Amino acid sequence: MSRFTTSAGIDEAGYGPILGPLVVGCAALFHPTADPTMLLRQALTDAGLPWGDSKKVYRSRGLAGLEQTVLACSSVAAGKRIDSLGQLADHLAPDLNLARIPWYAAWRDTPLPLATTASQVADGAGLLQTALGPGRLDLRAEVLCARAFNGQVDRTGNKSDLLFSITGRHLSRVGSFDGVDRTINVTCDRQGGRKFYAPGLRSLFPDELVEIVQETQQDSAYRIGLRHVRFVTQADGRDPCVGLASMISKYFREACMRLLNDWWQQKVPGIASTAGYWVDGKRFLQQVADRRDQLGISEAWLKRSR
Repeated sequence: MSRFTTSAGIDEAGYGPILGPLVVGCAALFHPTADPTMLLRQALTDAGLPWGDSKKVYRSRGLAGLEQTVLACSSVAAGKRIDSLGQLADHLAPDLNLARIPWYAAWRDTPLPLATTASQVADGAGLLQTALGPGRLDLRAEVLCARAFNGQVDRTGNKSDLLFSITGRHLSRVGSFDGVDRTINVTCDRQGGRKFYAPGLRSLFPDELVEIVQETQQDSAYRIGLRHVRFVTQADGRDPCVGLASMISKYFREACMRLLNDWWQQKVPGIASTAGYWVDGKRFLQQVADRRDQLGISEAWLKRSR
């Protein structure tokens, strides 16, 4: 029988802001080839789909640059066209429910694409599917809005541990893929200035042997059963799986921020949009404070604690 290899990448968007969700994405390619990473890199190039550090893609190509790749890849992974934010969430985060949050109330019916065209997405998806051949593309994301984020930070103690625990859940899921004689290579963008991950990995996987392969300033590598796990600086610009995970996270977060801004601009006419980062996020919070109180909305539903 064929030998299968999985290459996967994990990255986040929204770790620093105080408004909007934290999204941690995972992109994996399961394929009967020795190097799915190289295959995905070539497939994205052949399909004309940009990949890389989502912030850089967003700055150079705008939301359309993120959207074309994310929706094309999601369509291939889901096996159908993605026409709404609800459909995208059904594939990336099937347990997600944002309906209780007022500014996300209509999230499921938000039509996609937002900044490109359905034909561009379909063309990219078709080319990508052809280039991947028998490969299985799997995309997932965990989405934590302010209230859920605050609750989990309270339990873990800080947002660094929260991010690492979500990374661990992605690692567990990637390791559960079916296959014969499979090798699982997972690359994660380095989390802050952390260089030593073995204690955290042993806590996440207490029943498995965690071996240290190397721990350097740029690359910390470990072996956990069939998984070969690396934490690499600037991995989103080097590894297409990590780059795609970064773009998934950024795109979903940007779609949520559009809904948040649109809703509050209806309640507070004239207020400028925000990306949710600390300084401008505080400005936004101050400008909506009176209206938020009138509506009886707790600040904990809007503002992240860390």
